Amino acid sequence: MEALNQDQPNPGVTQEYPLLTTKKGEVPLWDHPFLKGTKVLPKKYYPYTNLESVVEHFTRGRLDEKDFTLLKVLGDAICANENQLRRYLLPIMSSSQTSLRLDRLRRNGFVERWKIRIHGEEDIVKPPAPFTLGMAGFKLLKHYYNSDFFMDSNRWDSLGVGGIKRYVSMNELRCLMAEMNILKNGSGIRSLPLTIKITDH
Repeated sequence: MEALNQDQPNPGVTQEYPLLTTKKGEVPLWDHPFLKGTKVLPKKYYPYTNLESVVEHFTRGRLDEKDFTLLKVLGDAICANENQLRRYLLPIMSSSQTSLRLDRLRRNGFVERWKIRIHGEEDIVKPPAPFTLGMAGFKLLKHYYNSDFFMDSNRWDSLGVGGIKRYVSMNELRCLMAEMNILKNGSGIRSLPLTIKITDH
């Protein structure tokens, strides 16, 4: 995971805030007290805001099986950065395909992208962008998986960067454990579905 050296200049951080560092004396990025985050909307943004338009978009074939799988993996992860999503989905699509799908899904509000920076070091530290479900993605998944929990996109207005940090850090541990074969099938993000088929629409 990304980390910052405690000796890096950032007035006030090391003097006013107690910092938990690694053995190398680095402050993990996602524990940094000056972390800030905002949602970034795409230039062409036409979000679906009601269930009827979301389901119609899906049933007309404008989302394919891999799009739906990406949404389901993100919904199960709550919040994951782009690098983590690429790693989760590598068995079924390339990293570049994952990024292209995320960009396309942003346009209609199926996913939302966050910009995370450290106050005072915006041009120095640029971590992979975290993603959460958007309004359309939340409505679509709740329609087909009504008994499962998915984070309502409206809640991120109050959870903010604190929630982003928590889930990105947790998902990094899951990614590492999966890559080291510590996680067995079924013990990851709700078993990390690699193929999802909706046959009753």
